[in-house]
Amino acid sequence: MQKFVPFLKALLVATIAFLAIIVVVNLAFGKTSAAAQILIPLSSGVFAFWFLGRANFASVKCPTCTTQQPIWRKPSSLRQLMWGGWTCSTCGTEIDRHGDAIERKA
Repeated sequence: MQKFVPFLKALLVATIAFLAIIVVVNLAFGKTSAAAQILIPLSSGVFAFWFLGRANFASVKCPTCTTQQPIWRKPSSLRQLMWGGWTCSTCGTEIDRHGDAIERKA
């Protein structure tokens, strides 16, 4: 989880900067439309639900050796960092976030 903290901090800063830019642009043009007042919180909410919906909080078993994988994972590759998954500590099989083995490209 500690590997994600810098990424989450950067994401938070980027989100706050984006919202601040929108507020400044609305103030610069002198009026804020009803659509902008609805769109900003709605888009933030949609992003939050999308981000949380992609998370897999369930633990899976390795399809090769049936070892239970930990819920808190340490990604060992960029693919695992971006899309989720584990590398089994027992047999070394790479597992996606749904519990299926990933074929390694030679």
